[in-house]
Amino acid sequence: MLHSEASSCHSSKPKVSVPAPRTLSEASSLRFSKHFQPCVYYSPGKRVRPASTEQPLGVASPEVFESANSDSRDVVPHRRLRLLTIGGSDSGGGAGIQADLKTFAAHGAYGMSAITALTAQNTCEVRAVQEVSPSIVAAQIDAVLQDIGADAIKIGMLASAEIVHAVAERLRAYIFGNSGSAQRPLPIVVDPVMIAKSGASLLAADAIEVMAAELLPLATVVTPNLPELERLTGCSVAGEDERCRASEVLAARGPAVLAKGGHANRSVWGGARTAEGSAEAEVEDIVVDLLLAANSWYRFTHPRLASRSTHGTGCTLSSAIAVHLAAGQDLPKAVAEALTYLHGAIASAYPLGRCWGPVDHVYLLERKAT
Repeated sequence: MLHSEASSCHSSKPKVSVPAPRTLSEASSLRFSKHFQPCVYYSPGKRVRPASTEQPLGVASPEVFESANSDSRDVVPHRRLRLLTIGGSDSGGGAGIQADLKTFAAHGAYGMSAITALTAQNTCEVRAVQEVSPSIVAAQIDAVLQDIGADAIKIGMLASAEIVHAVAERLRAYIFGNSGSAQRPLPIVVDPVMIAKSGASLLAADAIEVMAAELLPLATVVTPNLPELERLTGCSVAGEDERCRASEVLAARGPAVLAKGGHANRSVWGGARTAEGSAEAEVEDIVVDLLLAANSWYRFTHPRLASRSTHGTGCTLSSAIAVHLAAGQDLPKAVAEALTYLHGAIASAYPLGRCWGPVDHVYLLERKAT
């Protein structure tokens, strides 16, 4: 069960009514339990819908983003939400755009992608990375937005400063056009991917400041884990008070900040498999995620699952947040729903690979079929 509250960041931890499973088998036994019942947006036979059908549904027509088909889309009363993911490809299918597209589909949304890098990776390691040229990344974004449009955008692995700049430039062109005000405001969720679960670096060091200066001001929310929050701000993230201060530093760039607490109280960050960092190591029972949005703090707590099926959790969470924002939910509600979905996906995961396996993105669809 996910517990959330709007409170001071320094409030004491609320009690959690669901005991944290300590083993993978115990977590799997909760797969269809009452603790992971879907909310109305996930109920069988339903898809996440826009909050209102009175708003224009197609992309606007001025300048380079004119679409010949926008008028026909504007009059469609019911349609799937359109979600664009901009990020790297994971050949193992557990993270990156593959995780994003599975998450979109699990929520009944239509997913599109702009690939920034190709990775040769599995559950144990990243063997090779090939960046896509910034011009091709920009061309992919333009091709999607000029024709199909988007109700929300999720951004993941960007690899280099040049790609970060290209993405930010195309998004500015789409959102603002030739005016100084937003013509096409839409939710943008940035997952600042820096390190793979295996420990491999996925973002060049010189790209961090470019991301902070050019991309974060365009974002609705940024979703760093603790190592990423530390690198983006240079602040300590050892305790909740420190994470609050680091989040405030990052929020000064413009976006809301979701500081994910999954890495807290682990001996190893990034996934190196040591005795201290293994699944059997002693870790805190409760995970605390902190959201700073519109000068208010929201604290989300949930049981930590003792599972090795955690590859791609950051990608999955940020994609689910993007879907709910596209549907018109406010940010705290979108984060709460996405955390509930992710928790169930981890608990429902089946073993794949020899190391850090993926979550079960489609567990709710499987439940419907049973």
